[in-house]
Amino acid sequence: MRFILITPPGSVEGEHVLITRMFENGLPLLHLRKPGCDDDFMSAYLSRIPLEFHKRIVIHSCYELTQDFNLRGLHITGSNILNKNGIICRYKNKEGFTVSISYHTLEELDNNDPGIDYIFLSPLFDSISKKNYKARFNSIELTGALKRSRIDVVALGGLRLTNMYEVKGQGFKGMAFLGAVWEADDPLKSYLAIQEKLLNMI
Repeated sequence: MRFILITPPGSVEGEHVLITRMFENGLPLLHLRKPGCDDDFMSAYLSRIPLEFHKRIVIHSCYELTQDFNLRGLHITGSNILNKNGIICRYKNKEGFTVSISYHTLEELDNNDPGIDYIFLSPLFDSISKKNYKARFNSIELTGALKRSRIDVVALGGLRLTNMYEVKGQGFKGMAFLGAVWEADDPLKSYLAIQEKLLNMI
């Protein structure tokens, strides 16, 4: 079961310290998503995270930085999806480097894209961080689509402690969290609670 944390789109006080503490406490994978930020910002952001944790970071933009930092991989967002094959060919050139992608319909799960290691499917539940981003999948159709997919599918959108067992039961291969951590009063405490529950589910 993949356990992924996505960075907040804006800034959170003490964000780099919190992320470092999360890595120190076992965070396996961080998706670095900062919409609208340029290479200089992203490079400075990565430089504030200890080098030993860079191999657990997937970047959502500024893909050229994967050549400068020892990152885990890159994530293809909606704005780059038409060029997904070119991106895969250009950047997926070292062992262990992953490429993931975001989809929002069950039909897209049948694409079986070569070179894609896992898929974010959202929104599974009403989003915590996007107030008008509502759940959109029928449970029976969702379970069938997940069984057909040849690529691991990671649930995203509205995940929290109270619905994690439901997500696992539907057949997802991973869970990605954003609002449940970053909109909590204590993001580190929230992260640790989610991690503990996930470990108990395995």
